[in-house]
Amino acid sequence: QIFKDKEDFKKHYLKDKAEGSKKPLVLFQGYIYDISEYIDYHPGGNDRITPFLGKDIESVFKQVEHTSAAYRIMAQLPVVG
Repeated sequence: QIFKDKEDFKKHYLKDKAEGSKKPLVLFQGYIYDISEYIDYHPGGNDRITPFLGKDIESVFKQVEHTSAAYRIMAQLPVVG
Protein backbone atom coordinates (compact mmCIF):
# COMPACT_ATOMS: atom_id res chain seq x y z
CA GLN A 1 0.00 0.00 0.00
CA ILE A 2 1.35 3.41 -0.94
CA PHE A 3 0.20 6.34 1.14
CA LYS A 4 -0.85 9.43 -0.72
CA ASP A 5 0.64 11.84 1.80
CA LYS A 6 2.08 12.24 5.28
CA GLU A 7 -1.36 12.71 6.82
CA ASP A 8 -2.56 9.42 5.36
CA PHE A 9 0.46 7.67 6.89
CA LYS A 10 -0.01 9.45 10.21
CA LYS A 11 -3.60 8.16 10.44
CA HIS A 12 -2.40 4.61 9.75
CA TYR A 13 0.46 4.89 12.26
CA LEU A 14 -1.71 6.35 15.01
CA LYS A 15 -4.34 3.66 14.41
CA ASP A 16 -1.67 0.96 14.78
CA LYS A 17 -0.39 2.60 17.98
CA ALA A 18 -3.93 2.77 19.37
CA GLU A 19 -4.28 -0.95 18.67
CA GLY A 20 -1.13 -1.62 20.70
CA SER A 21 1.48 -1.95 17.96
CA LYS A 22 4.97 -1.19 19.20
CA LYS A 23 6.67 -1.63 15.85
CA PRO A 24 9.09 1.14 14.90
CA LEU A 25 7.61 2.36 11.63
CA VAL A 26 8.74 5.09 9.25
CA LEU A 27 7.44 6.40 5.96
CA PHE A 28 9.97 6.44 3.10
CA GLN A 29 9.18 7.08 -0.54
CA GLY A 30 5.50 6.41 0.03
CA TYR A 31 5.93 3.08 1.83
CA ILE A 32 5.79 2.19 5.50
CA TYR A 33 8.88 0.33 6.66
CA ASP A 34 9.21 -1.73 9.83
CA ILE A 35 12.73 -0.87 10.95
CA SER A 36 12.76 -3.12 14.03
CA GLU A 37 15.39 -5.42 12.45
CA TYR A 38 17.72 -2.49 11.84
CA ILE A 39 17.20 0.11 14.54
CA ASP A 40 19.85 -1.29 16.91
CA TYR A 41 22.40 -1.59 14.09
CA HIS A 42 22.21 1.98 12.78
CA PRO A 43 25.81 3.30 12.65
CA GLY A 44 24.78 6.52 14.40
CA GLY A 45 22.93 4.61 17.12
CA ASN A 46 19.21 4.08 17.58
CA ASP A 47 18.89 7.47 19.25
CA ARG A 48 19.44 9.00 15.81
CA ILE A 49 16.38 7.12 14.48
CA THR A 50 13.85 7.15 17.31
CA PRO A 51 12.90 10.85 16.95
CA PHE A 52 11.64 10.00 13.45
CA LEU A 53 9.44 7.01 14.27
CA GLY A 54 5.98 7.47 12.85
CA LYS A 55 7.22 10.15 10.48
CA ASP A 56 8.19 10.63 6.85
CA ILE A 57 11.98 10.29 6.79
CA GLU A 58 12.61 10.98 3.11
CA SER A 59 13.79 14.59 3.45
CA VAL A 60 16.01 13.93 6.48
CA PHE A 61 17.41 10.81 4.80
CA LYS A 62 18.51 12.94 1.84
CA GLN A 63 19.61 15.84 4.06
CA VAL A 64 22.02 13.62 5.98
CA GLU A 65 23.39 12.45 2.62
CA HIS A 66 23.11 8.72 3.26
CA THR A 67 25.22 6.48 1.08
CA SER A 68 23.93 4.17 -1.62
CA ALA A 69 24.49 1.34 0.88
CA ALA A 70 21.96 2.99 3.21
CA TYR A 71 19.41 3.08 0.38
CA ARG A 72 20.04 -0.63 -0.26
CA ILE A 73 19.47 -1.39 3.43
CA MET A 74 16.16 0.49 3.34
CA ALA A 75 15.13 -1.49 0.26
CA GLN A 76 15.70 -4.74 2.16
CA LEU A 77 13.65 -3.83 5.24
CA PRO A 78 10.10 -5.17 5.55
CA VAL A 79 7.44 -3.03 3.93
CA VAL A 80 4.28 -3.20 6.02
CA GLY A 81 2.16 -0.72 4.17
